[in-house]
Amino acid sequence: MMVIHCEHLVKIYQTAQSFRALDDVSLDIEKGDFISIMGPSGCGKSTLLNILGLLDEPTSGEYLLNGVKTARMPDRTRSHFRCTNIGFIFQSFNLMPRLSVLQNIALPMRYNSLIPRKEILPRARELLRRVGLEQKAGNTPLQLSGGQCQRVACARALANRPEIILADEPTGNLDSKSGAEILNLLQELNQNGLTIIMVTHDEKIAAGARRIIRMKDGKIV
Repeated sequence: MMVIHCEHLVKIYQTAQSFRALDDVSLDIEKGDFISIMGPSGCGKSTLLNILGLLDEPTSGEYLLNGVKTARMPDRTRSHFRCTNIGFIFQSFNLMPRLSVLQNIALPMRYNSLIPRKEILPRARELLRRVGLEQKAGNTPLQLSGGQCQRVACARALANRPEIILADEPTGNLDSKSGAEILNLLQELNQNGLTIIMVTHDEKIAAGARRIIRMKDGKIV
């Protein structure tokens, strides 16, 4: 089953001079795939990931997510579609420093009308147990190691039961041991049926995916 279908995506940023960040990118991703996207800085990796995550729109081309055309989708619809289909993991974790670990994981569910209020905290605790940090529920991110913070970020990405996880350099701020642990967690999630698309500069981390896509100058090469 195809979850992502892209045809001839172009993204042009208009600054002092126009910059073509994506140049005729076509891509199909099937349900349950695990893909690494690699390439030098500025090659279009993060731009592509932002478009796939409905955080940005292409200048031209077509993007279908679960068979639904995303072009000109109203903001409210786009936000709901993103919330219910996609989980995000970032290099810098993007956790709320004043909230507890449990509250950080619960936060996306509080914006999802499809999850009953009474189920939010029990589900957050279950996700924390799933990433092996149930004993850290009351801690804040500032009291955790980098690897632990990224595990919390993985749990938060799963909060709304997404079909797709987009991970932008998820091991970039971690030591090699913690990076390997995060890769193992992503592989486990993939084996349980999640589709994972990961941007990384690390060849060893990329090799843990099922498929590697390499980009250069806005193109898939």
